[in-house]
Order: sequence, then structure tokens, then C-alpha cells
Amino acid sequence: MTDPTKWILQSGALTRSYFVIDQACVDTKQTDVVISANFTSLNGLSSLLVRRQNGGNYWGLFYDTVRNGWQMDKVLGGPDQFQGPLLPGSIGIVSLSAKGNTITAVGPRGDVFSVTDPALNTQTQACLVLDGDGTNASTVKSWKATSVI
Repeated sequence: MTDPTKWILQSGALTRSYFVIDQACVDTKQTDVVISANFTSLNGLSSLLVRRQNGGNYWGLFYDTVRNGWQMDKVLGGPDQFQGPLLPGSIGIVSLSAKGNTITAVGPRGDVFSVTDPALNTQTQACLVLDGDGTNASTVKSWKATSVI
């Protein structure tokens, strides 16, 4: 988290209306991990990241505000490489997991997409990205990262 003053914890929810991308990351010390979040409002870039090496190398699940759904992507030192179909829905619980070489995304309506790919399979960071549009906040009621056994 580069600027904690832009993140607000209020009424049990984490809110961010600032429109410059920021990430809250944790080193899980495990390569096999699941990160989940209960998004209650989406007004900017909102994402979950697993196996993050740095800002240009990670697996992600982000909310696509143009197409109104959740998209898995792989970023390896260049542009996003979209993986699979758009998972429908907006607010609700979404998750992204990494186990072995399998990355699995679950959308808020329960739709699932998995891909098998060894990219970044030694990385242990998991992150939440939460941005608003400058006026309206994006909000997550809860988020957690846990190791997968």
C-alpha cells in the first residue's frame, strides 16, 4: 500500500475513492493460495492478484467496467493477457486461487474458469487492488488470503 491515507475503514468495510492505482499486498509465504473478497461497490479498477512478483508480473482477476464482468489475466512484463471468458456479475464474493500450475477464478454468480500454466509458480504475494473514480468509492466488505492445502 503506497498511501494508506487513501484507504478508509468505515462500518466494517474498506473503501477507496482515490483514482490512482494502489495495491494492498501480503506475502503469504506459500505458492498455493486463495484470495477472496466481497465487493459491495465498484467504481474503478478492482482486482485480486496472486503469485505477484512485482507490478508487472502477476495473475489477476479484475472487474471490467466496460463489459460488466470479471476477467482473469496474466501479466508477464507486458500487456495484460486475458485468460478465458468474462465471468458475469459485478458485486459479491469473487476469488482467485493458485494451486500447483492451476489458476482458478470464481465470479460473484459462481461461474468458474481455470487455466493450467506454470508462469510465476514460485511467487507468494497476494494483493487487493481497490480504486474509485475520483468521486465514487469502490468498497470491499471483507478480503482474505489463505494457503491452499
